[in-house]
Amino acid sequence: MRETSWMLGTFVLFMVLSFSALIQTGCSNPPTASTAITWDSPQIYDNNSGSTAHLGLQVNGAPATDVLVVLSGGFPESPVTASYSYPITDGGQAYAFYQFGSFTYTAGATYVLSSKAMGKTASVTLVGPGGITNDLDSNGAVTLVTVSHPGSFNAFYLLDSSYNPISILSPTTFPVTVNAGSAYPGASGTVYDVETYLSNSTTLVANGKMGFGQVVAFSQRDQGVTVP
Repeated sequence: MRETSWMLGTFVLFMVLSFSALIQTGCSNPPTASTAITWDSPQIYDNNSGSTAHLGLQVNGAPATDVLVVLSGGFPESPVTASYSYPITDGGQAYAFYQFGSFTYTAGATYVLSSKAMGKTASVTLVGPGGITNDLDSNGAVTLVTVSHPGSFNAFYLLDSSYNPISILSPTTFPVTVNAGSAYPGASGTVYDVETYLSNSTTLVANGKMGFGQVVAFSQRDQGVTVP
């Protein structure tokens, strides 16, 4: 009788433990797929028209129009938020295009671009190059280009009125000296364009990934020169 009671008690204990384990397994939260944030060709830039930034965005492979997109860093208006503008397609993929308003671009400042979706924040930090200065002679021709904050890529272009290249220094270092006597050989009234381009870029997005292109911070200046 004692042996039967011991065996029955052991069986009951086994069933209780087994049922408890089954309940714990059945009630645990199932694993959830991680949120995938994908960016398309983000740009933070300053040119003759002003300063702004934009990017295309996907969340879990689809355009997302309700994502918090923020640009912060060492500029006076920081932080600023972007607004969804319209759908775009790039590389065969559909993205939601986000556009920032204008802000005061500060050469040498750090810029942090981020997007937050479903509790996950993707971000990139870049230093904004810039500080381009064109020195002009008495006829308005560019003779010297200096830069206070060069990028990891720097270029100088001298183009004709149809934007055909006459002189290209790419990549280059600054300052760049331009001989006005030989650089602008056209007849009186001929128009040239002097363009300086500086950029820093990356394809690495923390907690996210690039779908197409690179994240680029760039500064660009165009200066028209007319032969007297």
